[in-house]
Amino acid sequence: MDRRRKHSFDDERGPKRRRVLGGDGQDTGNELLDKIANAGLNSSVSIETCLESLAKELSDKLQTYEKDVIDCLSNCVAYKPERMSVYSTLGGLLNQQSSDFGDNLVSRLVSDLKNRLVSQEWNIIVRIVTYLGDLVNSYVLTPDSIIEFFLGMMDNATEVNLLNDFYIYCVMHALPWVGATLAEKNLSALDEIMISVNNYLQLRPKTHIKILGVWEAGSPHNQEDYLESLWKQLQNLKEENWLEHTINRFYVGFDSVLNQAVAHNLPSIEFPKFNVSNSNYPLPRVVFRLFDQSDCPENEPPLPAADSIDRFLVEEDVNWIIDNNYLNYKICAKELLAYQKKDTVPLNYVVIEVVFSQLFRLPNSPHLELFYGALLLELCRTEASTMPQVLAQAAELLYQRCKYLHPSCLDRLVEWFSYHLSNFQYRWSWADWVDSVKLDIYDKRQIFVREVFEKCLRLSYHEKLIQVLPEEFAPLIPPKPVISYVLDDNDHPLFEQASQFAACIKSRKASEDILLDLQKDRLSAENVEYDPESVSIFTSVVLNIASKTFSHTFAAFTKYVELFRTVCRDNKDMQAVVLRSIYEAWARHKQMLSVLGDKLLKMRIVEPVSLIVWAFSDDLKDEFHRSWVWELANLAVYRLFCQVNVLRTEVGVLRQQSERQKKFQMVDEAGEYEDVDGLIEERKKELQFLDHELNDIILLISHKFTQALTHLISERSQEMEDGSAEYQLKFNFVLGRFKQFFLNNLEIMWERSDFLQKEVFSDDQVHPQIKEIYEQFCSLKRA
Repeated sequence: MDRRRKHSFDDERGPKRRRVLGGDGQDTGNELLDKIANAGLNSSVSIETCLESLAKELSDKLQTYEKDVIDCLSNCVAYKPERMSVYSTLGGLLNQQSSDFGDNLVSRLVSDLKNRLVSQEWNIIVRIVTYLGDLVNSYVLTPDSIIEFFLGMMDNATEVNLLNDFYIYCVMHALPWVGATLAEKNLSALDEIMISVNNYLQLRPKTHIKILGVWEAGSPHNQEDYLESLWKQLQNLKEENWLEHTINRFYVGFDSVLNQAVAHNLPSIEFPKFNVSNSNYPLPRVVFRLFDQSDCPENEPPLPAADSIDRFLVEEDVNWIIDNNYLNYKICAKELLAYQKKDTVPLNYVVIEVVFSQLFRLPNSPHLELFYGALLLELCRTEASTMPQVLAQAAELLYQRCKYLHPSCLDRLVEWFSYHLSNFQYRWSWADWVDSVKLDIYDKRQIFVREVFEKCLRLSYHEKLIQVLPEEFAPLIPPKPVISYVLDDNDHPLFEQASQFAACIKSRKASEDILLDLQKDRLSAENVEYDPESVSIFTSVVLNIASKTFSHTFAAFTKYVELFRTVCRDNKDMQAVVLRSIYEAWARHKQMLSVLGDKLLKMRIVEPVSLIVWAFSDDLKDEFHRSWVWELANLAVYRLFCQVNVLRTEVGVLRQQSERQKKFQMVDEAGEYEDVDGLIEERKKELQFLDHELNDIILLISHKFTQALTHLISERSQEMEDGSAEYQLKFNFVLGRFKQFFLNNLEIMWERSDFLQKEVFSDDQVHPQIKEIYEQFCSLKRA
């Protein structure tokens, strides 16, 4: 008798849940759901015994709680996928008891999948697809229907794009779970799936690896695209007859029972097609590697090889745990250390590598960077006997290899390490890193150490750093963050004018009167020219008087914001004067420069374009290798982009308001229509102006980088030996920052990719090495 049944399209998920109270007054339904979610945890008996008992208990109450049980299993698949085989086994046992339950479970999963595809919840889609594959092992689904399902996902795999990348990944991700069963039941169909995957990967370019790779050329670890890496692991799994050693297949113990169940067919599903205008598809990734077997102690279980599917499966479990607990780092650490397969792998090494792989993921980490710092601290506190040593080993490896790190990842490493040190009194084996002092200023090891000191200063105080750091680090330790002010010297030629401005400020003289003192010439009633020297002196005096704290400085600029806006309005030269004055005053305090630069942007005293010009100017040529300059440059673009987005949103809201006004004949108290359309036109003009300004700033930065790189290439050919260490370090640094600029502003750059191609990268004078960065960027969003 054919036990397979056609899938029912009935939306009925079982009867409505009834609240049934046990003898102690507790909600029996909630108790059952807790048992499902935590099946096998904290139990003195085996998981198989627990599942058997739970299935028996649930089968007696399915009539009342079927919908709730299905809801619970659906949520567990989405949010506890590291225990997927527990839930597929339970689903199989319940399906064996009631085929209607199995049919309704499949209906719910298909419905979930369709909804998640619409809402583009990519991570959960992967989990649902994998669970559907695992349900074949527990005889809930037929092998033939899952094969048709996989082939349906790959229907459009002749065209390379981000959505098809994702569909291919979903199929590949599920194969370790269901591959052995498919090989046994329908080997030719499994081969067809593998051939389709291989054909797609052969079409797919790998240009993006260079821009997304954590490690640059020369790293001891190969940079592999995530699909290529998984494909190699699947090929090795196939060679081993699809037998992996990581997945806990609890359903195997119930095979004689489960194979008597009615297996269901999946309905055919129409998968969404690629939409060029959709910017929410998951980007490609490059697999991060930090450890190999030689880094792990001999007395621990071996670390699976990089090309082993077991390495992927363990890392995926750890990724799942992090992704589902990132809102609470304490719970996340607890779940990681309680990982059910911790006895089969060197858990500390796997966890540390996965945490850094997420922290360093490009273009952006999946979660807030601060979360990873808090998580690593909690792991060290909870597992104090072993975790700190492994993390210290990782930090040492990262320092030794940071010369190969992508600039964005180097910045994140600096942020994490300085934060971590601040929780341990800045204690470290600093003597091991003294070699960084003698390195070139563009060597990333020296950049790392110097920037860590700078960040530590922000989190502590100068005297503390002097106490904990060896004297040999003196050249890299930041100076004491005090203001530089020379106008209080009686012999200074500008002393008298500075004293007059100081008196005006202390006597609270009106801004309008101070503006008169700043004037160089009044050309007309509306057109006034201000004296750059006077503006510079006034800015220096304001900074000096308000130098006590950040708050004092912000308050001073808030008080004179209209004065500075008047002086700097539509005058980039005067904006440069203000920026130069701030730098001269606070050159020893990089944090002040960063936050004050951002404050001037927010106050509209300085335009983003002026700040970018300043960052690339000769004024800051000695700071070109410092991180604060690039933080500020990227922030200038971000602030302007935020203004554009705010206006776009406002225009959209106003249009909706206008439509409602016309539809419902809405009038104000005077019986007149509000001029919403006029307001829309005003906002559209503002938006057009800001959009044009954003184009200008993107073009400016692209030109500045192109000029800097072209100059370095010319310098190499004219004055230096090809490949010399000094040249290569600086060239790689500037090239890396150019990559970082693209990655930090992906959405902005994609909107303007045709504009950039026309204005910058179509020029034959642009060197191929520079054009390659643009090509790598374009490869991230294949269409």
